[in-house]
Amino acid sequence: MKSIFSSSKKHFNTLIAVFLLAFASVFAFFFAYEGWSFAVDGTVPQKFEIKWTSPTDDPYLTYDNTGKAILRPYSSKCGTYGSERDGCSIKMNVGFIAGGADSYSPETITLRVPKYIATNRDGSYSGWWDVGLSKEKAGSTGFYYDDTSEPNFFIIKNFEEVSPTREISFDITYTKYDTYEVVDELDHYTTAEMEIETEESGQSVVANSNTLNAMIDTKTGIQSLYKSEYIGSCTLYEINRSVFYKWDSRFGEEPEDADDYIYTTWCIDSSLIYNATQRATVNYIESPD
Repeated sequence: MKSIFSSSKKHFNTLIAVFLLAFASVFAFFFAYEGWSFAVDGTVPQKFEIKWTSPTDDPYLTYDNTGKAILRPYSSKCGTYGSERDGCSIKMNVGFIAGGADSYSPETITLRVPKYIATNRDGSYSGWWDVGLSKEKAGSTGFYYDDTSEPNFFIIKNFEEVSPTREISFDITYTKYDTYEVVDELDHYTTAEMEIETEESGQSVVANSNTLNAMIDTKTGIQSLYKSEYIGSCTLYEINRSVFYKWDSRFGEEPEDADDYIYTTWCIDSSLIYNATQRATVNYIESPD
């Protein structure tokens, strides 16, 4: 009996050892995978976000309750006359974590980020930018940008190997000069795109960031418009008197009944609202009684 019990005990211990070994192997593999990717869930990309980062104390920039950035220029600029600031600017941060399991080889991560946040009245894009990356394959981020391949997008690529857990972040400052060119209160939506080539599958994953909205709030209007009798201050056509008893060639083509009238010179004066930020054409049409 002692021999049989001892043999059974040995078999039981062996089964426990095999079970523990199998469990340890599975746990070790899971732990190794999670430890290797630092708890990355395998999603590619794990994070991809753009956000406005200009300070809220900028006197020419506000954010509404939806996060939309509203630029309100002074005159045709975002600054007072004589100041160094001569354009409306806003800063955007681009941040992402590639995710997945393996590191990414050079030139396998590509971002397409819009160049502009302003649209002119003719539908064209306009503005300038300052990208917090180098055009050369240099810098601590391991990324560079190209602004010539596509007319309306920056093409951003990695020139170094990128860890799946590394967080990449850089800023782009958008500046719009001559804000009078912009359609008033036109929303401009900005979305970035990322394409990642994954070595394990040999395929590309394409993802879009969240969407941001920006608007340049331009304005114009007539402050005053009036007609007055000529008192010697009007310079139009270099007319220097108020009453003409005959048609003057400077008036244009002479009508057939020109001799039936006498002609009086009037001054028409108009002004736009203070700090107008759009150009305007004022047409004065008079209806005779």
